[in-house]
Amino acid sequence: SYLPSPPISFTLLLRITMTDMWCICFDCEGVLVGEAWLELQKKTGLEGLKLTTKDEPDYDKLMMHRIKILKENGIKLEDMKQVVDKMEPLEGAVETLSWLYPHCPRIIILTDTFQNYAQPLFDKLGQSTVFCHAVAVDDQGYIERHVLRLKDQKRKSVEALKTLNFKTVAIGDSYNDISMLKAADKGILFRPGQKVLEDFPEFPVVWDHASLRELLAETIGVPRPSANGK
Repeated sequence: SYLPSPPISFTLLLRITMTDMWCICFDCEGVLVGEAWLELQKKTGLEGLKLTTKDEPDYDKLMMHRIKILKENGIKLEDMKQVVDKMEPLEGAVETLSWLYPHCPRIIILTDTFQNYAQPLFDKLGQSTVFCHAVAVDDQGYIERHVLRLKDQKRKSVEALKTLNFKTVAIGDSYNDISMLKAADKGILFRPGQKVLEDFPEFPVVWDHASLRELLAETIGVPRPSANGK
């Protein structure tokens, strides 16, 4: 005879539902890959390119500063692309994304970098969904200005995901990540600069991808990763 299945308890149903509803948002440079502008600085020796979003909270001001230096020193977009093409993901970054995907396939890279030169980096990260910006280039191949697709897009993206009934984790390292970390259900700092660390002590801090995987597993309620990151 047919016996109906016992009803699922509300607590268990809620637990199943909530683990299916997480969306994980990563900054790119400084979290998954190195800083492209610092790589360019190493190649050129230009001191002015050492300034990053870990130092300067005003992103528009920082980009105008960078573009001015490039033009003054004859550095074109193509030169930037050649530097970026040789960059590799940070140690453990690909393992983090590979481990996370079976548990939470909703992974978005929210970055203030520019598609014109960063596409090779995105490819090396496994072609995750990426929200980014672009630069305008003049007839001679120089970066003329940065074009933000949406101002404060990281925060607004996290807020939009929450309206779709996702719970959110945001991982970043710099001043331009703070608004999305505050908007997320869980904000995590990854290798922040000293100034960021001092200004925002409320966020948990991790210094490598093994520790990040542990914290993510605890946060979204999935099995802890093994020693090899899987």
